[in-house]
Amino acid sequence: MGGRRLVRIGWALFAACAIVGCGGGSGQSPGNVNAFPCSIGVQRQAIHDIMLEWYFFNDELEQQQKYAGLDPATFATPDDLLAFLRYRPEQFDRGFSFITTTLADSQFFGEGEFVGFGFGSKFVDSPLNADLRLTQVFPGSSAALGGFVRGHRIVMIDGRTIAEIGQAEGVSAVLSAGGDGFTRTFLMRDALGDDFEVAVTKTLVTIDPIPFTAVFDVAGAKVGYVDFRTFISTANAELDLAFAQFESQHVSALIVDLRYNGGGLVSTAEQLANLIGGIIAVDKILSKTLFNSAKSAFDSIVPFAQLSGSLSLLRQVVFITTGSSASASELVINALLPHTVVTLVGSDTFG
Repeated sequence: MGGRRLVRIGWALFAACAIVGCGGGSGQSPGNVNAFPCSIGVQRQAIHDIMLEWYFFNDELEQQQKYAGLDPATFATPDDLLAFLRYRPEQFDRGFSFITTTLADSQFFGEGEFVGFGFGSKFVDSPLNADLRLTQVFPGSSAALGGFVRGHRIVMIDGRTIAEIGQAEGVSAVLSAGGDGFTRTFLMRDALGDDFEVAVTKTLVTIDPIPFTAVFDVAGAKVGYVDFRTFISTANAELDLAFAQFESQHVSALIVDLRYNGGGLVSTAEQLANLIGGIIAVDKILSKTLFNSAKSAFDSIVPFAQLSGSLSLLRQVVFITTGSSASASELVINALLPHTVVTLVGSDTFG
């Protein structure tokens, strides 16, 4: 666990994640054991030891029983071991604990980069999960160059329908497999219903965490808008600039678009919360971070603090959310609820 704090769960407390590095990696997708140059046995033991020491749910009897007599060597891969150790994955640890490389972690949260096709997607026909649509396409990515546009439907991947993939290994496994240079062929359907096929290769994608901001004049009041894509460190300077502009234009209402923001750095979440509520809630509790009982010495409380760009005239905040709004997004929303008028527009968040 490094000095960076990540929030992986929709509460003010979080599950310790298994981020294991055995000498670096190649920027491949999380869960790829080939990203580690050390042996599978060493990886399994590292997962066991980290979870046993840091996992938030270790105080639960059910979790303690999992460790009793547990032999990591009986699991084929580190991912299999982690899947066994995750606490009630359908209810609590819903993918918040996972394996990645230190390089991929640093690239994403520190530099705003990841290796991938360059798009986000979600099912729009739950629970059938056969209609997969693009929610976002990153400018300059292979997907963007291939003609992918938000709203397009992914019909097939490498000649297999989405339904067929879902009944086998799952779409997430197919999309996360492979690293830089890995290619898959997509059959896409555009907004007019026309199909086109394109081969897309994974490359290094750069995320613009705040692609758009604006100030609107609504019935004589100034309303700020910020499209916030993800909580990474490269967002910090952009947040400061955006809120300085909001404050200079006397914004009294704010719209924060978190539709596909799955979370990220707690420090960036705290910065956003302070820019919104640093004046109206100064010195009041912003968040509490709780560990398991063995690590309770690390428990902490963070108060709201006024920043140079904190909004002084704020009267209302509207968050646009979906089921993909998670983690640090929910932390900001919950932190502000007791202190100002908070309205959610859209659908329930992930938590």
